[in-house]
Amino acid sequence: MGKQGKQLNSTLFKASLRANYLVIIIITLVLFMYSQMMISIFNPDLDSNVLSEFMKLLPDTFSNMFGFSGIITNLVSHIARYLYGFIFIVFPGIYVVLAAYKLVAKLVDSGSMVYLLTTPNSRVKIITTQAIFHAVMLFIIIFIQTIFGIIICASSFPGMLDIGKYINLNLITFFVLLSVGGIAFFFSCIFNRGSLAASFGAGISIGFWMIKMLAESKQSLNKLRYLTLFTFIDIEKILSKENYVLKTSFILLGISLFFYITAIIIFNKRSLSNL
Repeated sequence: MGKQGKQLNSTLFKASLRANYLVIIIITLVLFMYSQMMISIFNPDLDSNVLSEFMKLLPDTFSNMFGFSGIITNLVSHIARYLYGFIFIVFPGIYVVLAAYKLVAKLVDSGSMVYLLTTPNSRVKIITTQAIFHAVMLFIIIFIQTIFGIIICASSFPGMLDIGKYINLNLITFFVLLSVGGIAFFFSCIFNRGSLAASFGAGISIGFWMIKMLAESKQSLNKLRYLTLFTFIDIEKILSKENYVLKTSFILLGISLFFYITAIIIFNKRSLSNL
């Protein structure tokens, strides 16, 4: 435990869990539901015949934006295309934005943060505990979902899931969401008003998603993909290039740490009058 134990307040961690467990459970159950549904409909023959006819009925722009373009015939690609182009970005994204607001900005608005700062715990310890909770709960959401997905695939389609590639897909998704969460946490720490923190945190996440949709909707807008972190969830590269997963994980981890650490430093230097 050492230094990490000194920077983690278990009482505050448990209090944060009580305040956020409901949204964590709801999001996890939603992911379970969609995973079960999308995995259960996998069928190589269906994908190549019925779905191909269905895709023809959809506008190209719609198909591209929501990741429904192209026909796939293996299980991990099926899961990646129909879950990680939209569902597994949006719903965990709701958690990272909402939790960032509740862990810091909401406590500031309600006056609870002032009370916490009067306890023997240092500011760094308090805000580090909140940052750790924010990241750990996201990891748990993705980890549970990863295990659930493996179990469902093993039950419904034994031996058909490439577990290594599936884990890589979830790993990159986790780091992308952690980076978005770090940005939301950063805004939650720097603004005096909770409404501003919530607006900027949610705005960044929504903005990234809208840019992703625009970039994928038309070839002429493709360069916009460089303006959103969601571009790192490049399904083709994740499933075919091991070095992409390793390199991208380090990049995203660096982005996440930058925003979390900067948020902690800024919060620690804020005067009490600003709270």
